[in-house]
Amino acid sequence: NPTTKNVTVEADGLQEVELYDAVSRKLSTLTANRSTAVKVDLESYPAGPYYLRIRTENGTVIKKVIKR
Repeated sequence: NPTTKNVTVEADGLQEVELYDAVSRKLSTLTANRSTAVKVDLESYPAGPYYLRIRTENGTVIKKVIKR
């Protein structure tokens, strides 16, 4: 799971991915635009934990990502 640059989120029915920092500040929102994958760029952010709120046609899930 640790990354230094990017995370690719893939899901059927993908609608939107939101990136949050460790204190729940929203850093970015990416819209899928009929794609099944979204690339989240973490390169400009400092090392630490981040959370991805992934919204699909079937619901929402939150995943933790560690940036080194």
